[in-house]
Amino acid sequence: MKKELFILLLRIIIGILFLISGVSKLINVQEFIQIILTYGFGSISYIGVLFPPVEILLGLAFLLNQNLRSTAVVAGIMTAIFTLMFIYGNNFRDVKDCGCFGSIIPLQMPVWFFYCKNLLILFCCYFINRIAKNHSKLWQNRLLLFCGVIVFTASGISLTNPFYKVDFSEKFIGKDLSKIILKNLNLDRDKTYALFFFSPLCSHCWDATANVMSWKTSGYVDEVIAISPLSQKESVMAIYQPRFKTNFSFQYLEPSLFEHSFPKFPRVLLVKSHIVISVFGPTVSSGYLLKENK
Repeated sequence: MKKELFILLLRIIIGILFLISGVSKLINVQEFIQIILTYGFGSISYIGVLFPPVEILLGLAFLLNQNLRSTAVVAGIMTAIFTLMFIYGNNFRDVKDCGCFGSIIPLQMPVWFFYCKNLLILFCCYFINRIAKNHSKLWQNRLLLFCGVIVFTASGISLTNPFYKVDFSEKFIGKDLSKIILKNLNLDRDKTYALFFFSPLCSHCWDATANVMSWKTSGYVDEVIAISPLSQKESVMAIYQPRFKTNFSFQYLEPSLFEHSFPKFPRVLLVKSHIVISVFGPTVSSGYLLKENK
């Protein structure tokens, strides 16, 4: 009896956790893929489109008591793979956002908390696999098949057309720079600026660089100020700037402050008379096109 209650508790906890994780990613798969791309795996990162529907199906299987041992094995393998990917991204690409709950639930969790969470999931999967029994009912199989068709289709749609977008940088629109985190930039009120928030290790930031440079060369703005985490200053000077030879001036923010205000990048803030007019990103248009449509 105690063993059954223990299994019930474990599968409910893990089932709910996988469901929340899968649904939060499914709402905006496009943003989740952007996070995975920062890990440094290139185009293989797009396999991440499979993560949200698989997580949802695993969560349902746990809650329905469907083939628990097999479900625990798949969940354990998936958790282990995701953990290894993050270890690489964190150590070699300075990635701080694991993307565990997509962009809809922004958890600024410490790295140690991520590892503890995943270690707990792995232990739970191990115990379920050891002490549970496989149960399978026809109606449960049909329900999971039906749900699978829906969530895999939804994931493909969300990759190109997210169901909901969250951009925390938009909170700065209409704000005076003197009253937000950028108050120490000492900008000229008579000039128009582009504030380019980026990481020198972000492939999307590299892709956006040429267009951001064109903002100044086209005359769309007077100056471009590139802002990155202070912890990445060495990479900016040793890798990014020698490669692109930009026309930017560079500023740096404390990593915690940068990640809290701009968890997703690249982002470009258009500033006139110290007021943030608009926010661009992750796709940044050419300055020549923006000037023409001005």
